[in-house]
Amino acid sequence: MMKVLMLLVLLLAVIFLLGVALQVLRSPNRNPLAQLPDQGVNTDAVVLAVESIGEASNLVVEYHVAGVRYERSVPYPPDQATPNIGTSVRIRYLPSNPGLSRLVS
Repeated sequence: MMKVLMLLVLLLAVIFLLGVALQVLRSPNRNPLAQLPDQGVNTDAVVLAVESIGEASNLVVEYHVAGVRYERSVPYPPDQATPNIGTSVRIRYLPSNPGLSRLVS
């Protein structure tokens, strides 16, 4: 009887630890960019440069949030015409971390 009780306690502990591990893995904090659709804020950014890596392109953009200047390289969809340097594009950033941003398509 004691062995069965210990086995049951061990099984419950394993199930609990698996539940905790799965919760941590699914947490949006693990990938902050996953929070952009729900918590992000749109703003305009100016294209400073275009970086081409094979068929892929990145835009180096500059934007300001609360008086602070941010410069970031963001991926640009290859199926769209690349904007000219100095033009404006829309980006979405996290208010809790304005340096994290993505291009709004």
